[in-house]
Amino acid sequence: MAKTKIPRHLPDKLYSKQIPWNSTGALGYPESWGGEAVVWKDNVPFEAALRAYYFSRGRSSAKLEFKDDVNKQSYEMFLSDAGDLIKARGIPKGPIKGWWAFTKKGQNYGIVYLGKVNPYE
Repeated sequence: MAKTKIPRHLPDKLYSKQIPWNSTGALGYPESWGGEAVVWKDNVPFEAALRAYYFSRGRSSAKLEFKDDVNKQSYEMFLSDAGDLIKARGIPKGPIKGWWAFTKKGQNYGIVYLGKVNPYE
C-alpha cells in the first residue's frame, strides 16, 4: 500500500496509508475481516457538513456516528476523537462544517475533524 503525503500541520493521528471502501462508497472492511471486496483509496482530507446522530459500541471501540445530510453517507468517529472535537468546537447543535480525514485505531477506522480551513492550502 502506498503512503499518502500529509501536510506537516495535520494531526499525528491522521492515518497515512490507504483506506478500504466498499461497493456502495462507504468505508468497508477487507474480506479477510469478514467484509466484502474493497477498493483501497488514499486518505485524502474531504470537506463536508456532518451531523452527529448517535453513539455505538462495537467489540473493541465506542464511536459517535455522523451523517452527511447531502449525500446520506455515514461516518464513525472514535469517542476519544469526539472528545477532542467537543473541546475544540463545543457540543454540536447542528452540522459541523469543515475538513475531515480518516484515522485508524487497532483494526477500526474512524474520522477526525481537521478544522474549518483546507489543510492543503
